[in-house]
Amino acid sequence: MQLAAKAFKQVFLKHMLLGLRRASPIASLQGRKAAIQLSSNVALAVARGDRRRWPRGLLSRLAQQEERLARPFLKLLLGDDRYRKLIPQSRKITKRSLKLIRSRKTTTIKNVAKKKKKSTENGSALAKCFLAKRMQLLKSLVPGGNSMGGSSLLEETLDYVVFLQWQVNLMRGLVETFQFSNPRAQNKWTLEERKEAEEGEQLN
Repeated sequence: MQLAAKAFKQVFLKHMLLGLRRASPIASLQGRKAAIQLSSNVALAVARGDRRRWPRGLLSRLAQQEERLARPFLKLLLGDDRYRKLIPQSRKITKRSLKLIRSRKTTTIKNVAKKKKKSTENGSALAKCFLAKRMQLLKSLVPGGNSMGGSSLLEETLDYVVFLQWQVNLMRGLVETFQFSNPRAQNKWTLEERKEAEEGEQLN
């Protein structure tokens, strides 16, 4: 586990710092925030690798973004070859997910009708319906979750949560290091945030 954490840390920081360099010339505070978030998500998926399905789902989700920022960052952090492979893959995943959603909706309608008939006879129908709703919510939270089901969804969710925690810890470490090495930057960042907040209040 320690070796996996160390390898993840190295790859994550490499891609994260590359993204931060690209984000630094961006003028607006909102643009920099979006760039940092995008860099962090790409670094998370790349560092986890292709052993799981959620990193591919996360990259596919990012590749579908129409924002100007998303595509240049993906090309920079993934490389041209991997980015080209990602585009058709994201379309396939989207089509597969839509097909599964449609088929599940059809089966859900049929199942709901059956459950209504049997609800008076079987008290477990309500529990099953509740479980189905929770599973659907889980699929919406895990990248690529719409193409998963059953035990594979639970395995991917557990793995995703673990690596999200690692991501948070590394991001905190980067912030603390940056603030310690450059305390003036913290004051400047705070002033920009205050100015943006004041402008927002005036508009409201």
